[in-house]
Amino acid sequence: MAIARDARAQGLRLAMDVRVLPGGERIAVDADRPMVAASLAKLPIMVAAFELAERGELDLEEPVAVCARDLVGGSGVLVHLGPGVTARWGDLVALMIIVSDNSATNLLLRRIGTRAVAEAAGRLGLVRTVIQNPLEVQRQPAPAPNTTTARDMAQLLSALVLGQAVSRRASARMVDLLTRQQDRSRLQSRLPDPASPWVGGPPRFVVGSKSGHITGIHHDVGFVLRPDTGFVLALLAEGMPADARRAAHILGTAARRVFDALWRES
Repeated sequence: MAIARDARAQGLRLAMDVRVLPGGERIAVDADRPMVAASLAKLPIMVAAFELAERGELDLEEPVAVCARDLVGGSGVLVHLGPGVTARWGDLVALMIIVSDNSATNLLLRRIGTRAVAEAAGRLGLVRTVIQNPLEVQRQPAPAPNTTTARDMAQLLSALVLGQAVSRRASARMVDLLTRQQDRSRLQSRLPDPASPWVGGPPRFVVGSKSGHITGIHHDVGFVLRPDTGFVLALLAEGMPADARRAAHILGTAARRVFDALWRES
């Protein structure tokens, strides 16, 4: 399709999976190719946290003290607050998703364990997602990276939107977290304004997303929902320009073209 051709023309390796819900059209481009997950790894970690909470094995209201050894670089706010902060496990999940906090992610991953994350991913049918390492931690020798695919990310988002991840209540809570995403510079950047044309009216549609990026890699996955329909979109790209604004423009343009093709809204 045109989006994939344009990506190749810019030297990008783009993987894409678009699904109209419920049970509608699907468009996939290289969707099964494993790619470095970057912060997309936080999505299956979130699902695993809610699974443990649902089974009574993790109390999201339980406070946890953040120690100096828990703080790592990269995105987030905990590293800037310093050691001694106390937060609930549920707060750490929110920080992990809403501001992509790496320190919160690693605290959760150590509490939950990679096995629980793998089991949660397996129950969702994420056949090529492997989450085995914390974020922003330097080791020698360097470990194999966390990986995922566009298909797996679209599958995860579809399960959330359809209320099929953990439980309907848990799915709704995870969807809500994604709608509160603070980084809207990529997938969401060129979408129409979802606000109602009427003061105080309901939004025309609801958007949620989660991005991930490291040098040369920029991903964004998300959903656009109306009361009766919606779609999920996973865009994973390698070979991205170092200029974050240009990378955001490329992903935002691709997302807008999908939006217009499916809903034909200007």
